[in-house]
Amino acid sequence: MKSKKKFLLIPAMPTPNGRLHLGHIGGPFLKMDILARSLNRNGDSAKVISSSDIYESYVLLKSYQTKMDVYKVCNHFHKLIEDDLKALMIDCDYFNPLDNAYKKQVDDMYLNTMEALSKTKSYYRRNEKVFYSSKTDKYIVGTWIRGNCPHCQNDAGSYLCEVCGMQFNPEDFKETKPTLGETDIKEKNVNTFFLKIKNIKKLLNHITSMGTRLEFFKIIERYLDFYKGEVRITNPGNWGVKWGNENLEGKNYHVVFPYTGLFSLSRVCGALYSKEMNLDRNPFEKGSEVTTIASFGIDSTIPWFVGVLGSAIESNTFKPFDYLLTNHFYKLEGSKFSTSRLHVIWAGDIVNKTKAKSDSIRFYLAKNHPKDKETDFNISDFIHFNNSFLVKEFDIKVQKLLYQLLETKEVKKLPSNLNKDLMLAVKQQANLLMPPTQNLNKAVEFSQNWFLKTIKNEDWLANPYWLLKSLSLFFFPIMPEISETIWKALGNTGAPTNKNFNNINSLEKLEIPTSFFEILDYNNLLPCLPKTIIEKQLKFN
Repeated sequence: MKSKKKFLLIPAMPTPNGRLHLGHIGGPFLKMDILARSLNRNGDSAKVISSSDIYESYVLLKSYQTKMDVYKVCNHFHKLIEDDLKALMIDCDYFNPLDNAYKKQVDDMYLNTMEALSKTKSYYRRNEKVFYSSKTDKYIVGTWIRGNCPHCQNDAGSYLCEVCGMQFNPEDFKETKPTLGETDIKEKNVNTFFLKIKNIKKLLNHITSMGTRLEFFKIIERYLDFYKGEVRITNPGNWGVKWGNENLEGKNYHVVFPYTGLFSLSRVCGALYSKEMNLDRNPFEKGSEVTTIASFGIDSTIPWFVGVLGSAIESNTFKPFDYLLTNHFYKLEGSKFSTSRLHVIWAGDIVNKTKAKSDSIRFYLAKNHPKDKETDFNISDFIHFNNSFLVKEFDIKVQKLLYQLLETKEVKKLPSNLNKDLMLAVKQQANLLMPPTQNLNKAVEFSQNWFLKTIKNEDWLANPYWLLKSLSLFFFPIMPEISETIWKALGNTGAPTNKNFNNINSLEKLEIPTSFFEILDYNNLLPCLPKTIIEKQLKFN
């Protein structure tokens, strides 16, 4: 009997300073949920676990803007993020590090990771120049700094450039500008903690083994070459896990750098996973057989590939991630999703405020996943896809099959050729979803084409029970809501799985679910659309 393989999937750890929009969902989160559902359906064991990145400094700016205590900011938006994930049926154990159940465990894990790194020859300190405002008692770093990226000259903030993907230091900025406009800033020397990646070849070989695409690999090589393998592990501030006893200006001290600290949060996810699965070790301990996978956008390339992987490899104690899955940005009507401009569609709003179903949004987002390039959530295209394929093809065919089955309530023995056809298709779909060659776009295209071919096959049409059950099983990773509804309508319990596919249940209580998808038009979506789109539409009308 095939033994279950175990997988821990960790999507990007969002900063709790705002909600999740469709760009967030369609990038890192959806592909992990689809992968987990595929693995579980096929007999393996996969869990998706993530956390709010509470120590990312952007929560401080949100606290300043809203005049809310920073703890209240984190707790407030953590709950909203959780709701957005649920709206799109992202099955994720998403925990809040500020909860009493986790706070000490999280902070201790940060310190434990730092202690392990401090024992290596890669750990060192050096002076860096950082601006400081005595008036606001702020080091001008993280959320408090803007300027031009030193590598591509585009506007950037904090430690990262969203255009070229590079990470840099505060002293590298060109035309530095304090976010709050302080005029009393003075240059200070801070003796910061860094890690020197000495095993660069080992790191790059591991990254290569992950199937990392060339454009991301070039960003990593460029960073390692420019900064000679140096990666930051602390920064000056007063929000985060304190490292060492040295006091800096005002009420500031050294805090663990949140980007490299993502490895510590990942280790907490691992601890929660091992406890739930009753394992004897954390998935990030050497010797663990759990496959670990993280996913994130291009702007987090260096924090994950260099900070997180580099920490694990240099420590010679921890097991690094097996795979890191990347994506480019999702756009909305041709422009980048922007929370500052409110050019967004919030994940929960499009489901809860309109007639659009979570499955239709998931299918469209996956179909246009920005794996190799930036892609666009186009309102007209989404409406056309929903109406032409999901309503007029998928839904109508499913309803017809259900009514046909209701009349006869006859279940024939599944012909072996059909069973073979289905299991081959499930395997091909699963292969397209697995790293290192995961391709969500091709998986969805394959799934759509399989449906259009199968629904015309006379052998399948002569077996409505098995065709419906096959559609439920096959589309479960992409469209879990309709799949589970069909599965349960046919008398099954739980989620669709290969193991339970051949079970035949009584159809005496068969009821026809109402239509799964509804015809949409632009007006139906108005409650979730931002002013940037509505005003543009009015202008052209």
